[in-house]
Amino acid sequence: MNLRMTKQALKACQSLDAKQYRQVVTAILALLSNPEPHDSQPLRGATRGERRLDAGEYRVIYAIAGETVEVLVVGKRNGDEVYKIWHAWLNRKKGRPGALSSCAIRSRVSAA
Repeated sequence: MNLRMTKQALKACQSLDAKQYRQVVTAILALLSNPEPHDSQPLRGATRGERRLDAGEYRVIYAIAGETVEVLVVGKRNGDEVYKIWHAWLNRKKGRPGALSSCAIRSRVSAA
């Protein structure tokens, strides 16, 4: 499986403290071996089969497209902030292909 992340998701991951970064990135990388873990939930009103996954204090919204896991939004679980970001992302990207870009996650995950 391949991994793609939106700019928002990548920036959100890069701005996390080490502990939260490890939790979120570990959860994202685990999606490559199991894209629909038992603790993920499909989103109501999702147009592309988007799902949500909790990782510590953060929520990851992602979609599976063939052999690619597309991480769309990473945000705090408190309130509905992450869903507002997701809806804003959907509204901006309607009809615009290429909204996702390939990326590399830095090796902070392995740091203790």
